[in-house]
Amino acid sequence: MSSALRNLFATFLVHCNPTDIRKLWKIYYEDMSEDFRKIHDNSPVAQLQCMLKSINYFLESMGKKIDKYELPKLDHGRDNERVDSNRAGLFFVDGPGGTGKTFLYRALLANLISRGMIALATTTSGVAAAILSGGRTTHSRFDIPLQTTDTTITDMSKQNGGATLIRKSKLIIWDEAHMANHQTIETVDRSFRDIMDINEPFGGKVMVFGGDFRQVLQVVPKFTRAETINTSLVKSYLWNKMKKVQLIRNMRARADPTFSDFLLRIGNREEPTIRDDMVLLPEKLIVKHDGDSTGEDNLIREIFPFLDEMSSCAKYITESVILASRNEYVDQLNEMLIAKFPGESRTF
Repeated sequence: MSSALRNLFATFLVHCNPTDIRKLWKIYYEDMSEDFRKIHDNSPVAQLQCMLKSINYFLESMGKKIDKYELPKLDHGRDNERVDSNRAGLFFVDGPGGTGKTFLYRALLANLISRGMIALATTTSGVAAAILSGGRTTHSRFDIPLQTTDTTITDMSKQNGGATLIRKSKLIIWDEAHMANHQTIETVDRSFRDIMDINEPFGGKVMVFGGDFRQVLQVVPKFTRAETINTSLVKSYLWNKMKKVQLIRNMRARADPTFSDFLLRIGNREEPTIRDDMVLLPEKLIVKHDGDSTGEDNLIREIFPFLDEMSSCAKYITESVILASRNEYVDQLNEMLIAKFPGESRTF
């Protein structure tokens, strides 16, 4: 959200010629700097420089520079700083949901940007891209073709702006890499070698991949489990070249360590199973069928016990959610929930 506001602010500067830029800056500073304030909570100077660097990045994409506007001065002296080591590096951050992968990515991005360097954030899915500052899908950022093989390269030429940005970048993050086909990742590898004219993995760039193989892998229609695994990153020639970094503490579920440990045991295949691949759920996680109503009705009552009295309260409705594995189940539950709301339903 903060990144989108900075982009909008830069666009407004370029195309609308506001008369009081300082006033706009003061009004929207808190909202535009929210992500950087979380990372640099004890350093207002670092927050400010991250903000200015980000806005200048958007301005330069439109052919302008921040120095031309009545804003705090960007510390260009930081542009002379270098990454502590320019050696190539491949890393894979392995962490279950809630262990802080996104926080780590944001910290890395903010650190480099505040030092006047370029870092790119990409993800396999569009939903994940929205939570990283300046994040884009890998297909969009690198012009990856929809169909990849063992010999394909991206559609990005060595002369275009995207290739120039890659050459200048000090760090590239690729989140949700466990959902990508290894041929897609290898396609980017071959293209980076060509763009950088360096025959090393990804042309010698520092790459940080991330994901959680305990979660959903890529969906390949009509593939067996074994065939799906064979398309994943672990089957790539790049996998053994990556240094593995593991995050194991669930920061999102600190209030319920028993549940977070249970999830981790399932993901690591340490929880006892029934019939090879079925896990026995703890009693407190089970909504029992009482015989007088359907299991779905019991589930809705368990998650929304005061639905009749609180159906008009948006806060109550949005504080809980029922997840399902298939869209058809979601549609069924939604229809049952809507039917419990007072008044007549309308279709628009």
